[in-house]
This record gives sequence, C-alpha cells and structure tokens, in this order.
Amino acid sequence: MSQPSRARLALVAVLLLGFAARLSVFTWQAPFTPHHPDEAILSQESLALWEGITPREVGWPASTTRLLFSSAHALAWLADDARGIAQRHDAAHAMGAVAAWVGHHYVDTTDLYRIDRAIAVALGALQLLAAAWAFARWTGAAGTLIGTLAMAIAPMPVEYSQYMLADMTGALFATLILGLAARPTPAAVVAMGALAGLAAASKVHFGIWLLTPVLCVVLHPHAFRERRLQTVAAGVAAMVLVFLLLVPWLWTNPFLALKEFAGVVAVKISGTGRGRDVFGNLGAIFGGLGWLMLGGAAIGLVAFATRARRALPVVIPTALGTLALATSSIVFDRYGLVLVPGIGLLAAVGWDALLTTDRRERKLVAGGLVTVMTLLTALALVRAQQVAGEADVDVQTTAWIRAHIERGRRIARHDEDNTYLPRTPQQLRACAEAPLGASAYAHKLQVVGWAENEDGGPSPSMPMQLAVMNDELFRAYWCRRELTARTGDAGFELVAYHNEPRFGAVLERDVLADFRSGETGQTGGVDVLITNRPVDVGREPAATFHTARGQRLVYIR
Repeated sequence: MSQPSRARLALVAVLLLGFAARLSVFTWQAPFTPHHPDEAILSQESLALWEGITPREVGWPASTTRLLFSSAHALAWLADDARGIAQRHDAAHAMGAVAAWVGHHYVDTTDLYRIDRAIAVALGALQLLAAAWAFARWTGAAGTLIGTLAMAIAPMPVEYSQYMLADMTGALFATLILGLAARPTPAAVVAMGALAGLAAASKVHFGIWLLTPVLCVVLHPHAFRERRLQTVAAGVAAMVLVFLLLVPWLWTNPFLALKEFAGVVAVKISGTGRGRDVFGNLGAIFGGLGWLMLGGAAIGLVAFATRARRALPVVIPTALGTLALATSSIVFDRYGLVLVPGIGLLAAVGWDALLTTDRRERKLVAGGLVTVMTLLTALALVRAQQVAGEADVDVQTTAWIRAHIERGRRIARHDEDNTYLPRTPQQLRACAEAPLGASAYAHKLQVVGWAENEDGGPSPSMPMQLAVMNDELFRAYWCRRELTARTGDAGFELVAYHNEPRFGAVLERDVLADFRSGETGQTGGVDVLITNRPVDVGREPAATFHTARGQRLVYIR
C-alpha cells in the first residue's frame, strides 16, 4: 500500500473514532432527558415558532439550529398526524390538533430529544469532517491526521456535539471559513462572509470570524488587485444579509433584539457587579480542548511565525477572541468553542512542522509527544463523558418528586430548573394570563429596575410590551400547551424562587422563611422545598441526589 493510501486510511480511521465518540451520547444514562441546563430551551423555541411565538433567547441567537430542529419536528408531526389533519372538517379543529401535538411533546419530550440529539451529533460530525478538509488545505498529511485526531477526541467539542445547543453549529461554519481562507479568491471572500453570517446567526460571538475574509483581502493584495475594497464590501454585505435573514427580530422587534444582544454580549463583557478572573477564564475556555490540541497549537504559533502574512487571518481572530473571553466577567466553558477552529488549525500546522522534520531524533521526540498527549487527551475525554453521561440531578429529583409527593402540594424550586413537573390546571390557567395587562407590565418594569411613568401607576399604553414581556409571554404559551395536553395528572403547585427579584418568582429568603415557619405570608406556603445545598429549615432532607455536577436536597413539611 502506498504512503498516500495509508495516510487516507489513517484519516478515515480517525474520523470514525471521532464519530464514535460523539455517538456515545446514546449510551448515556437517560439520554433523552436534559443533560445541560439550557437544552430544553431550543426544543421548546423550535415548536413555539409554529404559532408565531418569539423565541425566549433571541440574543444567542441560535437561529440555524432552531430552524433545523423545527424542520425535523415538522417532519415528525407529518409522520404522526398528517392524515388526521387532512380529515379535519374545519380550520379550528386542524389548528387544535397541531396545538395538542405540541402540548403532548412538551409534557413528554422523549421523541423530540431523540430527534434533536441525532441532529446535534450530525452537526458535530460535520464539523469534524470540515476540520479535516480545512486542515488538508493548510498543511500536509501528517498535520491533517494529528490535527483531526486532536479535534476528534477533544473533550469539549465532543461533549457539545452531544448537547442540543447551537455552539457546534457556529463552530461548523467557522471551520469552513478557515478552509476557504487557505486559498482566498474574490468568490471565496463572499462565501466566507456568508458563512460568517451563518456562524453569527448560530451564536453571535462566532461573528468574530468575519475578520478572516477581511484580513485575507488586506494581507493578500496580489490576489485581488484593484478590487480589494469591492471584495471586502461584498464579503461584509454577504455576512449582514445572511445574519438579518436568519435573525428577523432585528427589524421586526429591534428593541427586544438589542436588549437580548446586550444581555448576551455587553453584560458578560462589561460584567456589572462582578470581578474578572483572567486565569480562571482561560482555564474554562481551554481546559476542555485537550493536550493534543493545545500542545500542537503552541508549536503552530512558532511554525507560523515564518509566514506571518498567511497566518494572521487565523491568528488575529483567535487572539482577539481569547483576549475578550479572558477579560470578560461571565464565562462558561462552551464560550471557548468560538476559538476551536483557529486553535485546531494551529495544532495541525504545529504537528505537521514537528513531524515532517528531516532529523530522525526530532521525529522520535515528536512521535513521543503525540503519543503522550493523545493518551492524556483520551483520558480527559473519558472523564468528561462519565460526568456528562450521568442522569441530570434535576431529572433524578423530579422523578422522585413525581413518585413520592402527593399531587396538589406546593413545591418550591429554583426558577432556572427547566425539568418538567406537572402543574395543577388552576396554576396553568393563572400562568397563561399572568403576563397580560398593565399591572403585569408595571410589575416587570419594577422587577428589572426600569423607570415607570411619573405618577408611579401602571402605564396604560405599555410601550414595547411585547419586548418587555417576551420571556413571560413565552412561558404563558407553554402553560396553555400543557393545558391542551390533557394528561389527566392533577399536578403540583410550583413556587419558583430566585435569590434576586424576578417576574413570577419569589425571593429565596422568603421561601426559606415560610418553609421554616409554616406560614404563607410571602409565598402562599411551601410544602416541599428543593435546594442545591443544605439549608437550616429545622428538619433533615427527605431525599438527597448527587452527581459530579451538583446536588439537590428535598425537604418536606
């Protein structure tokens, strides 16, 4: 077998290894339940779009993944009920059938999660394929192989290829940008601009990769001659048009869109009320990339130094993204995925430079480094999968509640717990009506600390009501759909709490006080209390649940 054939066979083996790692999600405990706090949101938003409900999180904006989920759910609905819809005698019955289908899949998400997890894995596999293609355009066979291996087994890219989130969709489009940047042409610059729009419409911070096509034009004048300005303008225009097409709220509800983008970007960067932990942030964004990728990227920076002009379209966005994340006030590990295409490419270039040296002793050292770093990365991947694959602590807690707590009792839990617990019909009807009217609008303004009208009363005109009350209207929609589902479960009275003022939630301190005393003053009374830490409420927990990610304690009066 020739050397090129062996190299291709090895690359196929690495790709299959990466696919297998991503597919291992289907061996997790309870794989079709939430394993990440944000997973429930995209599935819900993708269904709510059918009835014109504005997504709750337009600042992500997650449009690409949301549309994929929504299309797949529509196919599932057609498979389930298309014939029944056709036999409905009037529009009202047909619309009611759709609403009932949506409500059923809100109450029992198993089928939707099976679809959405499969889409997430497919997107992760496509990103890995795109990485292999991009690396091959920048470097030789050795670098392509080891760079692809680093991407295939890096713990964070694998894990977020298994979650039903939008991050890996953005990484896919950013990876394609870097592949095109290897040989920039006017057509490639426009394509990179469009891909940057798709990336930003997936997660807004992936828009930083628009710098790559712009820098390609600026740093490679010979490839564009007198058309440099026109080419840059065309690339930027392609990005803007694609982004606006996929994030229509920027022109249909601009106040909401700007408010949400400010919440996603400005607040996390400016960090109201929080300090900056630069080293902690760096650990968060790089800790899940693995030694093989990080070690190769460090070598790649040195290797690229001799051809800086070619490297800058990759290095500058990667460096600026690293700086922005390191100095931000709020950083989660998955924010580092915006850097993965650049760091992965640097790793491929670095390992290629080290493995293709003419000196035998250097090749031996390089081979030893690759072996050791591959083992370390593989061990980190195994540990990460063990943590991610545990049944979520909130899923365990809600299952216990449903099995052991009498229906109708009042259960207090944190308002960011997205796992499903059935509610009483009375509470669902109240929830459906909660965001309507001037008093609800005035209460929301008071909660968020915005100025009310001069006389202090509710504003009858309710300016920007749909933007101000968007989250509450989204929740109200799902209360209506839960009612539509007609499960026959009498449900519980849920009391949401938070440590800060929020619409529809009481303060944590009031929940603890009322549960401890048995009074009803601030919360209406609490029979069951769910917390994430031990609290002094005069009794021991009736049940405790632990995972590597956290704990839940259940106290019962």
